[in-house]
Amino acid sequence: MSDNNTPSVLLMLAENEFNIGTLYTQYAKKINDKNVLWDLYAHDEFKHSKWVRSLDELAEKGLIKYNPKRINKNAIKTMANFIRDLNYQASVKCPGTLKALSNAVSIETSLLERKFFEALESDSDKFTEIVSAIHSETEKHLLEILHLFKKYQK
Repeated sequence: MSDNNTPSVLLMLAENEFNIGTLYTQYAKKINDKNVLWDLYAHDEFKHSKWVRSLDELAEKGLIKYNPKRINKNAIKTMANFIRDLNYQASVKCPGTLKALSNAVSIETSLLERKFFEALESDSDKFTEIVSAIHSETEKHLLEILHLFKKYQK
């Protein structure tokens, strides 16, 4: 297990959360339907980004270890590129509600399925609490978005 990449992995994960927040902010501004909900999700994603950035101190002390065998940086970069593309598309022509919900389902599902934070290990209570909270909120987002998505498909 190597920790020399831990700060860069944390930065990549924090940037992903921030960029998801930016996307949801665009949806809130450009899609009249459910804009309060998009604002709430954006707020949560920005909060997740801050939480991940707050782990830098633990990483610098060597209290968080990055295990490249659990997930590699390319998987995180792939997710970042996907989010960046969606942000660009939304800036050019924002999708309708159904497509935005579909994009959000893809994002939240990927975050859960790829288990990015499992590539990081720590005995720190702060680390455990933050990762657990992000996971719980992501699951909550996914369930709510799936519910809305199914409702709009009818």
